[in-house]
Amino acid sequence: MPPAVSPRVPVGDPPSAEAPVPAAPRPLLGRRALVGLAVLLAAVGVAVFLVSRPPGKAAAPRPVLEQGYDEVDLGVFSRALPADVGGLLREEFVVRVILILNPDYGDPVRIRPLVERRRNLLRHLVNVKVIHDRPAAELRRERVFEDLEKDILHLLNGALGGLREGEFVIQKVLFPEATVSLRR
Repeated sequence: MPPAVSPRVPVGDPPSAEAPVPAAPRPLLGRRALVGLAVLLAAVGVAVFLVSRPPGKAAAPRPVLEQGYDEVDLGVFSRALPADVGGLLREEFVVRVILILNPDYGDPVRIRPLVERRRNLLRHLVNVKVIHDRPAAELRRERVFEDLEKDILHLLNGALGGLREGEFVIQKVLFPEATVSLRR
């Protein structure tokens, strides 16, 4: 009898049962872990932003050009200072005073004419009560302009009636030209 012929199975084919498909790999982090990691990164970003800002600065300061202001020039004030011990040289204290009006006090277009009308009174007050009342030694000090600014602000704001609670007509005093010159 002829040998039984088995059905031909090609070599390398898997047996009749299907081969198992490998399972997909598990993710390293679950959904909760990913959300936690995103929140942590956002918190670190905010912390870096807050730490890298300069201290004391507002988040969005107004540009200087947008801040409107007006100024009133009171002119030049001078005072002859007594001679030192040697007596050969005489000094002269010369300063130019400019008032910066407070833009928050009111409309600068309305306030400036009011200050201009009182310009002679303001010049007199600065000349008599600030420049000439001060001892000569004080006018020779390094920090004389800080003291002058403080005294002029207080005196002139009082004269203009700008001493309402926290509001002043004059915001700042500038001294663009100031010298103590020696003369023979």
